[in-house]
Amino acid sequence: MKKFFFLLFVPFFLFAYQVQIKSWHKGDSFYRFLKSNNIPISLYYSLNKKTQKQLRMISANAQIYLLKNGKEIKQALIPLDFKKQLQIIKTGKKYITKIVPIKYTTEEKFAKV
Repeated sequence: MKKFFFLLFVPFFLFAYQVQIKSWHKGDSFYRFLKSNNIPISLYYSLNKKTQKQLRMISANAQIYLLKNGKEIKQALIPLDFKKQLQIIKTGKKYITKIVPIKYTTEEKFAKV
C-alpha cells in the first residue's frame, strides 16, 4: 500500500508547478518583465497598439500572477485595466497571448454580537 501512494504522488513532485503573486513596482516595464523571464521581445510587437499602450501604463502595485516550472514561466496574468488582463501562455517552445476578462466575486458576511 505504501508503494502505491509513493507512485501516486511522485508525478506531483517531479512536475510541480509554482504559483507566484508579484507586485508590479513603480518604474517596471513590460520590456524588462519579458527580458528578465527569457520571453522573446517579439511577443510585445505581436500585440495590437491598444494593448501595447495599456502595458506601458500598468499601475504600480498591480498584482501579476505567474505559473512557473522552476525558473521558466508557463503562464502569466498581467492586469491591463479593471476589466481585462493579458494572459501569456507557453506552448511548446513559443508563447501566445490572450486578452481575458478579470472576474470578481463579492462575498457578504455578517457578524453577530
